[in-house]
Amino acid sequence: MSTIASKKTVIFYSVTILILSAILIAYIWQFTLITEKKFNIEKLEKHKLELQKQISQLELVYNRLSAVSRIERIAKNKLHMVYPSNVDTLVINK
Repeated sequence: MSTIASKKTVIFYSVTILILSAILIAYIWQFTLITEKKFNIEKLEKHKLELQKQISQLELVYNRLSAVSRIERIAKNKLHMVYPSNVDTLVINK
């Protein structure tokens, strides 16, 4: 009788250890996944900041290049354009 009881006790403890091991492995695996996701989020946030800096720099370049005073200066100096001396309008009736 004692051998049967001791076998049941060994089986009980073995199953208990197996279940606890499975729970522990699942917890560690979940923790690892969360840590990996956090790392990816940090990496993407850094990339987002870099892209925002690039956008700001490109907006500055765009604003500088599209300034009316710059376009007018290029038109006058490089393209030798001038304002018209007089404006002629033609009205066409139906």
